[in-house]
Amino acid sequence: MNDNSNEKIFELISVLQEISDYEEILSLITDYIAITFNTLETSVIMLNPHTEKTIKTVFKQKGNSDTSKSKLLHDIVTGWILKNNKTFFSKHHGIDPSFHKHITELSTGNIVLCSPLKNTGKIIGAIFLMFNKNKPDLIYDEINRLERNCMLLSPYLYNAQSIMNYFNPPMTNDTLITKYKELNLIGNSNSFIELLKSIEIASKCSVR
Repeated sequence: MNDNSNEKIFELISVLQEISDYEEILSLITDYIAITFNTLETSVIMLNPHTEKTIKTVFKQKGNSDTSKSKLLHDIVTGWILKNNKTFFSKHHGIDPSFHKHITELSTGNIVLCSPLKNTGKIIGAIFLMFNKNKPDLIYDEINRLERNCMLLSPYLYNAQSIMNYFNPPMTNDTLITKYKELNLIGNSNSFIELLKSIEIASKCSVR
């Protein structure tokens, strides 16, 4: 990683330290990675922090307009990472030929690079990149650079409660009112609804 790359990543980190909005954090990180690596697609994929079994693409810049095809590609590559606990690179010669053929079809021949995000030694998600198939061979320095970026950015992407919102969308106001009315918490003012939302969030937080 050259001095310019070092300077840019630490500039981003200094900005992230001042931000609490998870959507904004996702947007800044995705934009940074997309520009740094000049990708066709940049996606942030997170693992469900409660079950640690299901995944979801929580932010995507550009990429395939076929969402079902894109989701399947993300699922397969992330599954490979979870099993092998290392970065996936579609041009790596050690990948099973039949698996490689499937990836090539889903990515329409483009190059895929995906590196795990980790927190306290456990995989919490991944950053998925796609490059133009006509791009010259990626040098291993770039692969190492993505891995270092993932290591530095993981702490800012791991917010269990914010991530869970993507797996369990917040209840509508009407649903919240009905749910808590049964518990004798009755009201419909804006301040009361905000209180119910806070109670709902607190009820889903796990204290460890």
